[in-house]
Amino acid sequence: MERSASRWSFVLPVILFGVVCFVALWATLAALHITMLALHQAVVLYFTVLTLLLHGWVHAAASADSRMMVRRFMASMVVKMMVSLLVLMVLLLTRPKDQVLTLALVFMGCYLAFLVFSTVTSLRLIRRWTAP
Repeated sequence: MERSASRWSFVLPVILFGVVCFVALWATLAALHITMLALHQAVVLYFTVLTLLLHGWVHAAASADSRMMVRRFMASMVVKMMVSLLVLMVLLLTRPKDQVLTLALVFMGCYLAFLVFSTVTSLRLIRRWTAP
């Protein structure tokens, strides 16, 4: 596969991972007899969109120096962490107390799942572009 042809190769895996996370969340909440709120769905959508944006930014450096890709990857992880922390704080302060625990656990679970996904896919990209 040509390197330029893979410019947008991250889009489908991110969307599919978002769908998998949504189904896993739905199944987990159903098994625990917890009603899935629109806010829970929005959390999965938030992380899917944020991951798409940040992956696009990291992938845009694919034709540049490999050090630039690594810098963008690290910066994207910091951006995801800071923005997510701010969003979580706002959500937890504005939700009723009976929703706070479930929302926090859903948010943290999605954050960790997308963090692992982003790390694995970005490191594969970096290895592919830095390979001789």
